Amino acid sequence: LAPQHFVEYGIAITSTSFGEGCGDAYDGSTRDIDAQVYNHPYLAHVFSAGNHGTEPCYNIYSWLGANAAGNYYATITGGRKAGKNVLAVGNVEWNDLLLASSSRGPTPDGRIKPDLSALGQFDRTTGPDNTYRFSSGTSAAAPNVAGVLAILYEQYLATHAGTYPSSALIKGVVLNTADDLGPAGPDYHYGWGRINARRALHALENNQFFSGSVAHGGHQQFQINVPAGAKNLKVMLSWHDPAGSVLSSIALVNDLELHLQHPQGTFLSPWVPSTVAHLDSLQRPALPGEDHRNNVEQVAVANPTAGTYQIHVDGLEIPEGPQEYFLTYTYEVEEMEMLSPAAGATYVPGELALLTWDAVNTGESFSLEYSTNAGQSWQYIATDLAPSTHSFQWNVPQIATDRLQIRLRRAGQISSSGHEAVVAQTPVFTTTYLDAETALLDWDPIAGAIAYKIFALGEKYMEVIGATVSTSYEMDAEVGEGYWLSVAPVF
Repeated sequence: LAPQHFVEYGIAITSTSFGEGCGDAYDGSTRDIDAQVYNHPYLAHVFSAGNHGTEPCYNIYSWLGANAAGNYYATITGGRKAGKNVLAVGNVEWNDLLLASSSRGPTPDGRIKPDLSALGQFDRTTGPDNTYRFSSGTSAAAPNVAGVLAILYEQYLATHAGTYPSSALIKGVVLNTADDLGPAGPDYHYGWGRINARRALHALENNQFFSGSVAHGGHQQFQINVPAGAKNLKVMLSWHDPAGSVLSSIALVNDLELHLQHPQGTFLSPWVPSTVAHLDSLQRPALPGEDHRNNVEQVAVANPTAGTYQIHVDGLEIPEGPQEYFLTYTYEVEEMEMLSPAAGATYVPGELALLTWDAVNTGESFSLEYSTNAGQSWQYIATDLAPSTHSFQWNVPQIATDRLQIRLRRAGQISSSGHEAVVAQTPVFTTTYLDAETALLDWDPIAGAIAYKIFALGEKYMEVIGATVSTSYEMDAEVGEGYWLSVAPVF
């Protein structure tokens, strides 16, 4: 129904979390989902990888037994999730640790799964009776990825005259800009890493991609310029592959090859994880080589030399061609950037607030500081944070301010998000009717507040309907009607 829903409702992105078996071979449902996306390339299907990581499935990789951490391989839960043209998502904690329950790859034919990972532990989601609840598992991680895809689709549509992108391009962008976690390169735990929405959007905004089409035996070439001081150059090739045969031991149909030529002439090959059915092989880092199983390939250079790089794409085996493909590239020029607080952020004293940043690993530790007076003075939150960390859970102190700033330090570097946030208790208010057309909102005072704004749900958003310096507010309201209201302190 996905193609029909696109025509009728404009739905291009789906997020699905049902299981269809455990670690199964490329079957009819896998073939069908690959065919659907190949024939309707604007569709992007996101699936949970499954929560079967500590239980074996029935295939050659699971039969190896559990690794030292108690995890089994090739435990992706379903046929569609194992597709070449979809995304299967693993589940990580706030600190990027992969949940033991998160299903591992590879597929029985040795392809990389999960495709990538996302935060899926203790997400807030909707509950019964207009409430919110916590949700965990790969079923919570997958919608986060679908949400990022929606942002990227919106960006592409806005800059390409309303034309929908191929999901092969968007898939390449999110995999190529993901933060590499676990063994170096793609692996069967995190996939290509944890999704990084900021970097993915940046790549699209800066048109860091190419498209092309190659026939059997064909060769195409592109070039990119890498500036001095850049870190972590990554180039990725991605394509929608035709549906494979359920009778074949290898699902890949059209085999493209990617190579990156260094400014000095050296050719660099893409990452290839081992497919050998041995626990040590499945856990080791990927090595450069030739990949004849996946329809995504990446070449990475940690410390690239400045200059012009040539990207080479070869149609090694194209029985069903010509084959459309996409190239995307990324590199980092900002060594670190503090992302918290975001614009309009609010924190509650005593809560655990997740502070995040983006940074190149230089081997030096981080420290975090906060200011309650817009940067006039600072206090430490944490010191000696590991060079590989990108987040910290902060126990918000018992303070009240609307001028909170947070900054990140490393050696001689300092970074702040540039935004000020509010720290305050949440007003808890009651409502009573004074008469059939007037309601009274009443609440306890919030420390430090000089006034209060009252919000009501408008056509789409919560909108200010009034303000007061007292701790009560009268509003027009008819008995029997429903209203969504909120009260916010002003400092």
